[in-house]
Amino acid sequence: MGYACVGVDFSPTSIEYARRQAAGNGLEVEYVLRDIREYRSERQFDCIIMTFGEFNVFTRRDAAAILGNCSGVLRENGLFVLETHTFEAVHACGTAPASWHAGGLFSDTPHILLWENIWDGADASALTRYFVVDAASAEVRRYSSFMQAYTAEQYRETLHAASLSPHEILGETVWPPGDYFRGKLQAFVCRKNGVSL
Repeated sequence: MGYACVGVDFSPTSIEYARRQAAGNGLEVEYVLRDIREYRSERQFDCIIMTFGEFNVFTRRDAAAILGNCSGVLRENGLFVLETHTFEAVHACGTAPASWHAGGLFSDTPHILLWENIWDGADASALTRYFVVDAASAEVRRYSSFMQAYTAEQYRETLHAASLSPHEILGETVWPPGDYFRGKLQAFVCRKNGVSL
């Protein structure tokens, strides 16, 4: 459609996959291998989009800094779309019972994956700890993932603090999240220094 697009991700595999997809579709997209907490640009953008609830994996401090950086490279009245997890979705993750299954994304070799979830009510955050047990060697590798929960009002306050004014929350009929994320995500549409909800 003629737009100049930039994608940022810290995963080399994701960047390489995206580059192959763009090339296969005849699209010229600039992909940057970088942690978004450290991404800076001399360019000004008309639109910035953060999707799949990735915002929630950052601490409140890092999330506020990311929004500040986004606001800094967004043109005045530029569009910012932030797809986030609902408070209820993060809470459900943190209070889910421990479980396990065989195989998965953590290894190409046969393994058992065990996980447990922890909800920190004081911080409104969820922690999931994964234990990957290799079937052949019984070696155990440990991983963790973190998600910060926000109420709708806390999202608005955090966005306002970065001069990003929410003026609409898109429903699933307008911004479909896919089957896995149904009922778990919401998309805030904001304008830099614009009129807010």
